[in-house]
Amino acid sequence: MQKSRFGLVAAVVLIGQLSAHAGSVWYVQSGADGDGSRATPFGSLAEAEDASLAGDEIRVLASETVLEGSIRLKSGQTLRGIDSPRLASTNAGSNDGDLVTLADDTVVRDIHIVDAVGHAIVGRNVSGTLITGNRIDDANSADATSVATGATAGLGVAAFPKAVIGFVHDLKAARPNIVASNQLVGQTRLGGSAIAIHARARARAHLSIADNRIGNLGGGFPRSGILIDAQDDARIEFDIEATSVSNAWESSDGILSVAQHRSRIDGRIREYEFEGGVNQGLGSNGIEVVTYYGRSWLSPNEDNHAATSRVAIEESDITGSGGFGFVVWNIFGRPDATSVIDLGSGVLGSVGRNRIIGNGRELPFPGAVYVVHDVLEAPNNWWGTDATVVDGGVGKLAPSLAFICRGEDEQRRELTAATGGQDVWSNFCPGEDTSALTTRPALTSDPRP
Repeated sequence: MQKSRFGLVAAVVLIGQLSAHAGSVWYVQSGADGDGSRATPFGSLAEAEDASLAGDEIRVLASETVLEGSIRLKSGQTLRGIDSPRLASTNAGSNDGDLVTLADDTVVRDIHIVDAVGHAIVGRNVSGTLITGNRIDDANSADATSVATGATAGLGVAAFPKAVIGFVHDLKAARPNIVASNQLVGQTRLGGSAIAIHARARARAHLSIADNRIGNLGGGFPRSGILIDAQDDARIEFDIEATSVSNAWESSDGILSVAQHRSRIDGRIREYEFEGGVNQGLGSNGIEVVTYYGRSWLSPNEDNHAATSRVAIEESDITGSGGFGFVVWNIFGRPDATSVIDLGSGVLGSVGRNRIIGNGRELPFPGAVYVVHDVLEAPNNWWGTDATVVDGGVGKLAPSLAFICRGEDEQRRELTAATGGQDVWSNFCPGEDTSALTTRPALTSDPRP
């Protein structure tokens, strides 16, 4: 991963330095039985929760044993690990298995969560939080659900699983929350998305994600590395920078952005890395951007969507996916007129320079891009030596590496055979379709060899 050019990581460091507490300091250590002082720490997070006030700092000391329990932070508190203590929630209890529950302006840093029955860290209608410097090995071991999937319930999944780090907004406008410089890895596979934001009703939310390492995703699209989910009339802004996702299992995506109903998502993805794994399905895509008005699954809708997606992607590397490197998917109808996916056209400021190479490992043909009900302009990207062809002196993606709705007859036949003989691919693109892809001019040499 090259050094960030955009300053978000540096901003996170500054915020962490400025988040000095103004209250008391309490200490916790597994196996202790004291009064919360440095010399005689509390033996549980519950004791620290009861004794502390808003603005206090709770420091967890390392121990030979895992500290089990959960905590609901108060406004302005910091939960800080000293020498990377290990934490776990082993039963649902009053927090439904969630280990750390955030409040406004809280900080969680330098802890090592080895297991959480539910969310490892969750914030509900919170603002101004910072989650940084943590390692989380497993979460949602009970495979609990978080929020209803809304329109995408028609995909056969009625609710999203609890994420490792999750934010849920349905009441108010929120100041930005930041998740930076964390390592989120499943020992076998994560029980939910590594990082997720859900916004419903008329909520307004903003999430910045920087310099995280995510690995061993669970199976299915709800367990994507990063999940952005807007429903109803909600609005989400997101930034993803210098973050990697690897080893996606059984059709989970690296990044999945879903705008449903009348919602709107505005996002920017910079210096993102996706590398596929060995347990992928043909639905495991590097990045997938979806709008969905809310009609029934496999019930064609020719109307324009009311949902809007405006996402820019640049300087990112997507390699080795089981499915497509990049997917833009409007189910089932034309995108809203204000929807824009900028993969290098510059409409939203993207310079392109994405490396989308070596994808489609589980497809019957190499899959660089899949476009459903959209006109995607994706110039100024590198598709690989074998995939980039020169036409009139100008490079472009070889047409055989893209599936543009409705696709070529042979492509549909191959995909139908690969998915058990049911031609769902034609249903995705009923009637006459206006989908198109432009990749001229493509880069003719690797920008990051």
